Amino acid sequence: FRTQAEAFALALHGMGLKTGERVAFFTHSDLSFCLPDMACLMAGIVTVPIYLTQDEASVRLILQETEAKVLVVSDAALLKTVTPYLTDTEVRTLIIRDAADAEAPAGTELVTFESLLARGRERLSQNPAAGRALRERVRAGDLATIIYTSGTTGTPKGVMLSHENMSSNVMASFTGIPQLKRGQEVAVSFLPMTHVFAPRVSREGFLGGQLRAVAERLCGGSLTPLLTHLLKTESLSA
Repeated sequence: FRTQAEAFALALHGMGLKTGERVAFFTHSDLSFCLPDMACLMAGIVTVPIYLTQDEASVRLILQETEAKVLVVSDAALLKTVTPYLTDTEVRTLIIRDAADAEAPAGTELVTFESLLARGRERLSQNPAAGRALRERVRAGDLATIIYTSGTTGTPKGVMLSHENMSSNVMASFTGIPQLKRGQEVAVSFLPMTHVFAPRVSREGFLGGQLRAVAERLCGGSLTPLLTHLLKTESLSA
């Protein structure tokens, strides 16, 4: 995962995205979020997660306020949903994980995960230290993410968090569970990745070795199949 994230980060940098620029996310809570999210953090690019339940006015407001020029989507279905929301925004590039049946909206470029990873791997093959050099440019006080409220109590409001804000939370996430064996267990979260706590848990998992796999999506919104599988493999603590 780290190698892929580094490659993705280098590709984003190669697209001309600079430190502090915004990349918005309209994705499912799966690898289509986790991989570019980590890549953005490595590259010093600010992430802007958007709830899939946000209405058109809220999505457009978020894109306008953050001046996001790039939007990550999971697949053609979500691309179709969000396309009408892009009017009067600065989004000109759409990054998509599953490009089957996807078409770029007028005035935008559609770029696949696969093509970005290929570009990043090429840069790493030419300079194996390129990923490390990119990460070392990020400072603790740099803005890392802007997380918007869901809008259920009014107009969504953005909360600005630095890398230091997030890293301190990540490192403290599981300190209250001393029985958790680092590198030997799987942490399961059923929160959407747009929720402030869900990415925190996943990042702690990547840091501490708890998270070995990311569920593609919960079938029918049920945790039962996933929990049953994990308990059978004895990889999940009750």
